[in-house]
Amino acid sequence: MCRMENSMMLTRGPSTPEKQEYFNKLRDAYPSRTDLASRADLQDLEEGHTVPR
Repeated sequence: MCRMENSMMLTRGPSTPEKQEYFNKLRDAYPSRTDLASRADLQDLEEGHTVPR
């Protein structure tokens, strides 16, 4: 992937209200992590990777 595609994937948000609701549900499983802003953040956290705060 090129740098532009990576940037797009890291900042892309849910495309429908239903997908936003699902994302919120996943994000809310980590109430102390108010910095989680993308699916990539959630995936990194779930896989045990460090997610910058």
